[in-house]
Amino acid sequence: MKLKDIAVNNLRRRIGRTIFLCITFLVVVGTTVALNAVSLGMRQELAKKLDSYGANIVVNAKSEHLTLSYGGLSVSGVSYNVQKLSSSVPDRLKKISNPADINYIAPLVIGSVTGNKQKYLLAGIDFAAEMKMKGWWKLLGSRPGPNEVVLGSSLAMRDKIGPGDEIHLNGKDYRISGVLNQTGGTEDKLVFSNIDLARQLTGLKDSYTMIEVNAKNPETVAAEMAKLVPEAQVTPVTQLVQGAVQSASTFTRFAFSVTVLLALVGALVVIVTLAGNVTDRTREFGILRAIGFRQRHILTILLTEILAVSIVGGIGGYLLGISAPVAFSPLIQNASLGQQGIAQTAQAAAGASQPITFAWYPALGIISILAACLIGIVAIAYPAYRAIKLDPSEALRYI
Repeated sequence: MKLKDIAVNNLRRRIGRTIFLCITFLVVVGTTVALNAVSLGMRQELAKKLDSYGANIVVNAKSEHLTLSYGGLSVSGVSYNVQKLSSSVPDRLKKISNPADINYIAPLVIGSVTGNKQKYLLAGIDFAAEMKMKGWWKLLGSRPGPNEVVLGSSLAMRDKIGPGDEIHLNGKDYRISGVLNQTGGTEDKLVFSNIDLARQLTGLKDSYTMIEVNAKNPETVAAEMAKLVPEAQVTPVTQLVQGAVQSASTFTRFAFSVTVLLALVGALVVIVTLAGNVTDRTREFGILRAIGFRQRHILTILLTEILAVSIVGGIGGYLLGISAPVAFSPLIQNASLGQQGIAQTAQAAAGASQPITFAWYPALGIISILAACLIGIVAIAYPAYRAIKLDPSEALRYI
């Protein structure tokens, strides 16, 4: 009979304690895996939300502003020394240390144009980049060609015009290729065109009014971009997700604290159980030593037993833990959004919140099973020391 056979037979003989140890590992590993899976899911969901919010960095031309006050009454100030964003700025923004952190760069040219009876605010944009950055934008019609424009929904409804009609701008008629669906923002009142036509109509040659950027790490990327374009003002727009980021960070710290606490409690439970197990097996160890088993053989038997229990409990706990976030996804969604205002902003920007989907997280599984084995080895250390130091002559009294 081999040593592993002795270990397996002992686990079968003491099935009650074996099941208890497996449940202990199942609870410890399952809870920690569930918490960490939730934390990872929240971070992934937050990353998707950051992509769907649109611009999280705004690059504007620097200017000086003078606030006017007469007799204690403040009136509108005056901006002066306004600099322009040259056409080279977008390419320079891409030269940060890690260009992969930039998802999209969308330059804009904004200015007023004259219609038949009123003035319009015209925005020249890169439609390909803008539509990717703002996934909630939907066009009724098509993107504009060289001499075509797109209208905001409020503007189109007010003037009762739409795709196929024409609009008069700066003394010339331009075909309307599409209408932007209602967004609830300033876009509903704008006229959109490509950048070249906007420059032609507004007179802003070879320059941009502002540049919108969507980046993975807004604050870090904004700091780098500010050094690359010192003539511009680079501002991260972080208030939309500040609550969600804080909630995710808080939950991550909570998950780590609970993981450490459960590991300690689990190790103590296993130590107490195994210590009692070793005491009950004094007669068995005495017989094994009497027939020629060495200390290393006893140690191998004990390690085989605890590793078998640890691996079974670890795998079961991992499978339980990665399934839990799916069952409790509504609660997780509320925690990740943090505040009602954040939830409303997310829904307006990216549609209804989606439940967390099942994910395997193989790295988390490997770490969890190895951690379960480590807890088992640490827990068996003292009982194993008592077993191998047992005096054979003392143990033989029980034969």
